[in-house]
Parts: sequence; structure tokens; C-alpha cells
Amino acid sequence: MKFQLFFCLFFISLNCESQAVDSIKAKIFYNYYYTKDPVTKVKESESFILAIGNSLTKYFSYTKYKRDSIIEETARKGQSFESISHIALANSSATIIYRDVLDKTMSVATELVGDKYSYPEEFNFSWKVMADTMLVQGYHCQKAVTDFRGRQYIAWFTSSIPVSTGPWKFFGLPGLIMSVYDTDKYFVFECSGINFFTTTEDIFSMDVKGYTITTRERYYKQEDLYYQDPVEYLRNVKGYNFVITGGPEIKKRPAPLRLELN
Repeated sequence: MKFQLFFCLFFISLNCESQAVDSIKAKIFYNYYYTKDPVTKVKESESFILAIGNSLTKYFSYTKYKRDSIIEETARKGQSFESISHIALANSSATIIYRDVLDKTMSVATELVGDKYSYPEEFNFSWKVMADTMLVQGYHCQKAVTDFRGRQYIAWFTSSIPVSTGPWKFFGLPGLIMSVYDTDKYFVFECSGINFFTTTEDIFSMDVKGYTITTRERYYKQEDLYYQDPVEYLRNVKGYNFVITGGPEIKKRPAPLRLELN
């Protein structure tokens, strides 16, 4: 049932972008290591891409991009999905973060059990640049620290790539953020590669059709409802009518750790 439900939600989630609005000048690849449970401290990982244009940036899951490409190709060829179940059910984030450097605006697009949500962000980082230096992917980097929504983060940025951006929602330093992590190291972003473009590849704007416009706080409350009781959420919020017979018990659990505490 889990596998069949996944593919229903997958095909609903396709075609979330509309028209080209900028050209990609560089793609920065990041490995993201994160801890869901502070007790077990088990780390999971995912790959992300930061696409940098003239005035826009787009941050999205490379893991999901590769998975979706394989699934679409499998469907196009009419092949069985069972052969790629290990790929299809692998953890990947549906969240996409767009930032307009000129307008100084940010929007987050995400999904929860097939429902699409989008919310705007408005904030600035208050970085303190330190004297410490180190090499990351061969680039000379300098240390900076900041407090952001309940966590303290340490970043390493390089002025050799003079773009004021980085992974996830991070920006505001005089150079590309190559590595950033919280002081507990629950969340770690590490640059794994950089591609500079000599040919044209577009950044597409988000198609807001089908998205529920909300706020970050309201979205997190909705997410908490799902994690607290997934079965009741599917029944009461999604309106699914089903009976679970056999198999492991679906237990209530708290929402995983977040990069933002408040």
C-alpha cells in the first residue's frame, strides 16, 4: 500500500514550475547531513543543488531530482515500478527555496502528503566574521557565526566566489557559503562540487496553481499534526477511507528536529 500511495502522490506533484525567468550561471552541489532524533543521533543524508542565476537562486533536492527522472523514464518506457522501489521510497525533500537577490524576497515551496504549500520569508542574518580560515573544496574560506531562529550556526565562506548566498536559507556573507552547520552538528551542509555554466540553462519560476499560500508557522503546525498521528491525519485531514490489517503498527511520533526552533 505504501508503494502504491507513493506513486499516486508522485504524479500529483509533477509540473510544479511554469516559465523561465533567469539563466543559471553556476550550480553548487551540497551534501546535507541531518539528525531527526536527538536521542539516537542517527544521521541521514541527502544531496542538494543551489542554482545561481543573475538575480535568482533556487535550492532543491538533487536526490529527488534524480529519483523523479528515473521514475518518469520508467513510466515512459512502460516498465514495472517494482524494480525501482528502493529508489522511489528513498528519503528526499520536496522543498524548493527561491530567492530574488534584487527584490530581497524569498519563497518556500513544499509538500505534505501530496498537498502543496508555499510561504514567503522575510529576514536578514546578522553574521559575525571571524579571523579563522580553512580550505573547502580547494577554496580559501573564512569563518562566520550567526544566531538564527533558536540555533547558532557556523559558516565557512569564500570571497573567491563573490555571490552572497549559500545552502538552504543562508545568505548575507561576502562570498559563497561552502560549509555551514549548527553548534550541535545536528545539521551539516558541505559543498561537494561546483559547476560553472558556459551554456544556457534556465531557472523556472514556481507555478503557484494548486498551492496553498500560508505562513511558516502555520505550515509547521500542519506538519506537526501529521507526525503526531499519521493515520488520523490521512483520515481526518486528507479524507482517506481505509482499514489497516496486519503489518507493523504505525506509531505516533514527534516531528523531526528542525533547522529552526522558533
